Amino acid sequence: MKKKIISVCLVVCLLATAIIGTTLAYFTDTAEVTNTFTVGNVDITLNEAPVDTDGQATTGDRVTTNEYHLYPGKSYDKDPTITVADGSEDCYLFVKVVNGLAGLEAEGNTTIAAQMADKGWTPVDGETNVYMQEGIYSANGSVTVFDTFTIDKAATATTLAGATNIVI
Repeated sequence: MKKKIISVCLVVCLLATAIIGTTLAYFTDTAEVTNTFTVGNVDITLNEAPVDTDGQATTGDRVTTNEYHLYPGKSYDKDPTITVADGSEDCYLFVKVVNGLAGLEAEGNTTIAAQMADKGWTPVDGETNVYMQEGIYSANGSVTVFDTFTIDKAATATTLAGATNIVI
């Protein structure tokens, strides 16, 4: 009888070991996924045509700084242009434009804001003075932010003296 009890106990132990081992194997199955991330290369330039002190475009290499002598009713050339360099990845373009002359500009479709809208620049929600260009740009693609600005005829020497820069 003792043999039977020992045999039954051994069978129960073997059965329990098989059930527990199978259950553990079922719940401990693993699988792996490997992801590789690379960083894109985006290289852009921002520059504009050189101008004389009266704000009229001149010949020469594009520049990153111009100086303007402001007069009421006068229009000035200013064509900040973003270019995606050769070898760059496709990218979205964003620009921050702080227009310190906004209160002095002549009204109408020549304001910097109106020109930017016409060129596909839209304000970025939740940001101040930040705009996004519609579409994706590839290497050697370029886009102009705006082309000119015009000072209102009613501007005075006092208001012009308080004018600040257009920062892009």
